[in-house]
Amino acid sequence: MSEEKKAVKRVVVVDDSPFSIRILSDMLTELELEVVGKASSLEEVQTVIAQEKPDIVTMDMTIPGTDGIECTETVKKIHPDARVIMISSMKDDAIVKRSKKAGASGYVQKPVDPEELKNVVHRITSEEEMLQELLELSNSAFQEALMDNINRFFGEKAEGVVMEGSFKESQGVSVVIGVIGAFNGRFVMDFSYETGVKIVEKTLQQDTAELDDVLNMAAEVTNMIAGNACSTINRMKPFYDLRLAPPTVYHGDSLVLSSANVTGNSFMAKTSFGDIAMTVGFAKGEISWT
Repeated sequence: MSEEKKAVKRVVVVDDSPFSIRILSDMLTELELEVVGKASSLEEVQTVIAQEKPDIVTMDMTIPGTDGIECTETVKKIHPDARVIMISSMKDDAIVKRSKKAGASGYVQKPVDPEELKNVVHRITSEEEMLQELLELSNSAFQEALMDNINRFFGEKAEGVVMEGSFKESQGVSVVIGVIGAFNGRFVMDFSYETGVKIVEKTLQQDTAELDDVLNMAAEVTNMIAGNACSTINRMKPFYDLRLAPPTVYHGDSLVLSSANVTGNSFMAKTSFGDIAMTVGFAKGEISWT
């Protein structure tokens, strides 16, 4: 039984230039997309979007009597699932910011480079597949980074246990690091205060550890693990372009961690110091762009 082919994505081209519409239509057809309509005014945009319900809309910024921003807002009101690619000869931070706020999913500057257009189309139509790939890569990369740092810092090989979903209750000390890139997410490392004390005493070779010592160690070690893991992913898949926000450390009894609308799994490293748990996940939703 042959595998069912994916449905061809349907596109509407919005531009005030018949010449540009022809060029874009040819490019889109080469990408095996179906151009199902065109528009050159706000009224035509309203009509063709309501009729065709396209998957993708290419949107010129210069439209008589209006502009690409207003037309994009109109598209999203009529058909929220449509992905809008802004296409304009002008491109600066202000106009890109306005486009994103209006609901655009990508931006390509004229003259349109076919390869750039292809990459943007692929990005906005492959979100679910790319998120799943990132989740798989992050699970292995962060687990390896955790185990490697335990070995390097503490001189022991820990036993690892994979857990489904994200843990909700803290053991006492939690470090949260935001992960920023093509998808946004977060990394959490968690252990008991007693485990933190043992780690500090071991690494600093001292008999006692103060609370600040434990919290500072937690922030630094978590940051190193996250940095190592993100670097691994970026080398394998540069597109994800993962970067880290500064760590935030929480401590105390009865800490509860929210899921923060991210999808991911948890991992527990069992060491002689105590259990060290981690979870990494990324949010569903539109892929971040430029």
